[in-house]
Amino acid sequence: MRPVDEQWIEILRIQALCARYCLTIDTQDGEGWAGCFTEDGAFEFDGWVIRGRPALREYADAHARVVRGRHLTTDLLYEVDGDVATGRSASVVTLATAAGYKILGSGEYQDRLIKQDGQWRIAYRRLRNDRLVSDPSVAVNVADADVAAVVGHLLAAERRLGTQMSDT
Repeated sequence: MRPVDEQWIEILRIQALCARYCLTIDTQDGEGWAGCFTEDGAFEFDGWVIRGRPALREYADAHARVVRGRHLTTDLLYEVDGDVATGRSASVVTLATAAGYKILGSGEYQDRLIKQDGQWRIAYRRLRNDRLVSDPSVAVNVADADVAAVVGHLLAAERRLGTQMSDT
C-alpha cells in the first residue's frame, strides 16, 4: 500500500472514533464513551478539565441523566504523524425537550489523538463553545430556560469531577 493510501485509512479510522464518541454518549453508553479516550485522557470545556476514564465515565453517567439528543460532528480536519494525530471538528448538540428540539450547544472540538494497540483514542479533547460576537462573555446556550437547566447540571458534574484550568 502506498503511504498516501495508509494516511487516508488512518483518517477514516479517526472519523470512526469521532462517530463512536457521538453515538456512545447519545445512547447512554458511558463505558463506551469513556473508552474513546486513553486511560489518562482528558476532556476540557468551560475552563475545567475532566481527566481519566473513571471520571469521564462518571461524567457520561451524569450526562445520561439529563440529555436526550444528538451530538453531530462535522468538518473533521486531522493531520496524522505516526501514532499521533491533531485536528479539529465542528460540533452541534441537539436537545430533546417537551417544547421540541433545541440546540444544547455549538462549537469546535480541538483534539490530540494517540494510536494505541491499533486503535485511535482521544488523549485530549477541548470543546470551545460558540460565543456572541457582540459579547464573548455570554454563553449562548443558557439563554433558553430548558437548555440552561441542562447546562447547569452538566457544569455541576464538570466541577465535581474536574479541575479548573489556570489562566496561564
